[in-house]
Amino acid sequence: MERSLDEFIIDPRRTAVIVDFDGTLADIVADPATAKPVTHATRSLLVLSRVVREVAIVSGRPIAFLREQLPYVDEIELYGVYGLEREIDGNVMVDARILEHAPVVADAAELIKELLPELRIEQKLGAVVAVHWREHPCFEQEALALLPRLAADHGLTMHVGRMSAELRAPIPTTKATTISDIAHRPEINRILIAGDDEADYEAFVALDELVAVGELEAVFKVAVRSPEAPAGLYERASLTVNSPTELVDLFGRTAAFAMMRDYPGR
Repeated sequence: MERSLDEFIIDPRRTAVIVDFDGTLADIVADPATAKPVTHATRSLLVLSRVVREVAIVSGRPIAFLREQLPYVDEIELYGVYGLEREIDGNVMVDARILEHAPVVADAAELIKELLPELRIEQKLGAVVAVHWREHPCFEQEALALLPRLAADHGLTMHVGRMSAELRAPIPTTKATTISDIAHRPEINRILIAGDDEADYEAFVALDELVAVGELEAVFKVAVRSPEAPAGLYERASLTVNSPTELVDLFGRTAAFAMMRDYPGR
């Protein structure tokens, strides 16, 4: 399978590498604030960025968090909160549509804190409120009963993740749409994508559809194994790895292979 990945990057100047953060570059931890990229993640991404056309991280995390965790990879594009904020060439841009929804999202967050005080609540950009029950799994059913009602009452959308759920402002920007936008750039015709969760599965599906209609030449999908992986993720994947560390090692070997083949880079 690794050989097929090496063969996939036949035209690195037109290849983009897109990767998630949590569960993909970093191990899942009980407190999301303490998540760190695994050893050599920064180095592997940096080497990849010198081989392929583009390397991007598309994550539910805010850009400020991603930049703190990956401070030495300015060559990489960062997309925070699924693409509602973007850092390109050092400039951070935030989707202006967030402003109209921020008061409603804040109100929902306060209600969740009041009704589920035991759980960890995380607000992102005023557009998303995330509820984490990994530290208190006994509250999962209570959270899953409450959050749909709050979403409906506030006009928000609900998305269930890994031992968590999010209420999001009704803005039609998702990881899948953001990655599809990258795939439509005229200088890119191949995508190598890696992920581990439901949003990554949706991106896998979207990229497969672009290949099917001829809008993208090829996609190579790497799934990172997890007991909480969504149904269908592994079936969609071109390759499955067992951990973020294994993925980072794969990236490093892939970049080295491409360089040895004398690919000229961008």
